[in-house]
Amino acid sequence: MDPVVQISPEALEEFQRQLAKGERDPGHGPVGYRFGLTGGGCSGFTYYLGFEYDPPGSRDITWDEGGVTFIVDKKSALLLSGSTVTWTKTLMKQGFEFNNPREASRCGCGHSISFK
Repeated sequence: MDPVVQISPEALEEFQRQLAKGERDPGHGPVGYRFGLTGGGCSGFTYYLGFEYDPPGSRDITWDEGGVTFIVDKKSALLLSGSTVTWTKTLMKQGFEFNNPREASRCGCGHSISFK
């Protein structure tokens, strides 16, 4: 399956590193990463990204890249399609960032978004 979200090479390296770190207990570690959107914040939605410990369900879209499984629920996939996840590391901050062409605006804190 084609990826719903494009993963930059730097982000993929960080996903691989974090996943390997999270698998300290074989058989009980994460199965991959889940992307999604949750309602809330001052602009309406916030991005979600985190380890997924349960197998994907029937309402999920999955793809593998570089040995990492990525999971997105079908509802979130509609608004995440065409996005790219990058990894930023500077003196002031480090973390994953979503670059989504469907975004209309972000709130002042940068965590909450609205869509076109």
